[in-house]
Amino acid sequence: MLDNTFEPAEADAVHDPVSGADWHKKIKDKNKKTALIVAAAVLLLTIARVVSVRLYVDPEAHFYTAEAMRIFDYAMAAVVAGMYIVGCVVFYKYKIGANSHRYYAKSESFIQGTQTLVFTAAIAGCVLVASAGFQIWNMIAEFGDGQSVVPYLRERLMDIFIFVTAVLSSVYFFRTAARDSDISAGAAKYSPIYSQWAILLSMMPILWSFANTFRIFFDMSRSINSPIRVYELMCFLALSLYFVSETRMLVGRHGLAKYFTFAYIATLITALSAVPNLMLSSFWIMQTNDGPIVYAVQAAFILYMVARVYSQLRYGRFGLQPKDDDGE
Repeated sequence: MLDNTFEPAEADAVHDPVSGADWHKKIKDKNKKTALIVAAAVLLLTIARVVSVRLYVDPEAHFYTAEAMRIFDYAMAAVVAGMYIVGCVVFYKYKIGANSHRYYAKSESFIQGTQTLVFTAAIAGCVLVASAGFQIWNMIAEFGDGQSVVPYLRERLMDIFIFVTAVLSSVYFFRTAARDSDISAGAAKYSPIYSQWAILLSMMPILWSFANTFRIFFDMSRSINSPIRVYELMCFLALSLYFVSETRMLVGRHGLAKYFTFAYIATLITALSAVPNLMLSSFWIMQTNDGPIVYAVQAAFILYMVARVYSQLRYGRFGLQPKDDDGE
């Protein structure tokens, strides 16, 4: 099913991937099956993670009450490493002809304007605005009487930076939700040239994720080695990698290897971290490191990434390219 070697007779289609309907169908069918497998795995592993956190994690200290549960974490580390190696090195590489020339799967455009994408991007934008509002509210509530404003703000530089990037990130998602496209007969005909402003806005979710990573890493009030904190760090790092790959797509780097691989990895890690924290903190079962609104943002990103992958597979047109053409 995953045989990436084809006969010389098929090699002629590589020179014009757009007109190579055979290549398009093979790549699309292969990736649709992969996406379904990943979706099922993410769902099952997330359910297992919710149950394990509920039953075997101390709700205040955030350490396992049964050391055997670390096996799950080791297994997840192995799964993520395997996904990266297979996705970036093997899965999207095709060997053509007797000389085994190497080509890589690509999409002809970055799909915009689908119903699922518009809906999930709007949700992500709204939740980011809500998180920025809650952040400002908390900063005002913690400002004591008689306290000087400038020293207080100086101590909160990271929070201010996160607030700014959250607001700008919401602008990016609202712009994404507002984009229209001409999608007909199962093919996307929309391949815009993005402005420098749009590219800059696409980097805001990257900065938001990185800023939260640093915030968590240097916060000594948290349990340093707790599995909850480790998952939160990995979640923000995975989101950073995904949004980097999304920005690459916007600037015309349409190779599928990094984009789909990081989308799958980020969806898995974010689900394993955000869903248990959101569910258990919403019902006051566990005292989490962040408020539920932060986990709601991460959950919105899960929906957004799923919509991105679905839209790309549903409406995208695929072909092959030499390695150097994508700058991989």
